[in-house]
Amino acid sequence: MQTKNTGTKHPDARMVSVDDITVEKSLQVRARLDKATLDDYQLAIQADDTFPPVILFDDGTALRLADGFHRLAASRRLGCLEIEATVLKGSRGDALRYALTANNRHGLRMTNADKRRAVRLAYELMLESDERWSASDVADMTGVSQPTVSKVREEMEGEGSSFPETVTGKDGRVRKAKAPRPQNFSGGDSPESQLRESPPRAVSGPAATGDDYASVALGDLAKLAADHADDDPRWSAFLDSLCDWIEKERARVARPRIDGIEPDSEIPA
Repeated sequence: MQTKNTGTKHPDARMVSVDDITVEKSLQVRARLDKATLDDYQLAIQADDTFPPVILFDDGTALRLADGFHRLAASRRLGCLEIEATVLKGSRGDALRYALTANNRHGLRMTNADKRRAVRLAYELMLESDERWSASDVADMTGVSQPTVSKVREEMEGEGSSFPETVTGKDGRVRKAKAPRPQNFSGGDSPESQLRESPPRAVSGPAATGDDYASVALGDLAKLAADHADDDPRWSAFLDSLCDWIEKERARVARPRIDGIEPDSEIPA
């Protein structure tokens, strides 16, 4: 039985026919829709639960879906004629940029396949729009760790993608892009055991900076991510935690020294 909603529940939204919405696979950050989530959303819609409006981008030729793929699919399953939507003016590139950040802000936790797809889509958008994003920019946009971003970029370069030789930093300055150089890492059964067998090298002394710590640890993490993150979810969670630690180390080491005493640093257990 087809159903038609009677009105919007959000002041900035309007009801849009589901038949008028263009769904492009290339704008869907998820590698695939999650069946359990679809089932949950379908039950919630039947119970008249309130959902955020889906996000559409209107370029004058199409209403492209940028956020709300599970919500729209569940509504179509139920035969709904309309769905609540916020319609923004923008191109396909604008829709993709929004889609890449949307899954970073909310929704179902991203799988490793989702993360890799998000990074690929971000770099494809960068190349199409002639942007100069750093690995940090892509990581911030997609919510994916920098080691995974670097690994996916290496794969794309190996497949023939040509990346710019410079990047634009958050300060607006143009710098030469740095190619990742992962360290060799010994085998092991888990992230913890690998680090115990061959921990990241210590960096110390008066000249040590947060970047010194980060460059060593991130090199090791890039190799770890390449070897294990896609095969075992424990690696993905562990690497995310260690990346958070690296950022804290950067901030800690950057603090002013007291009476020439260097801050101590230990790799977390």
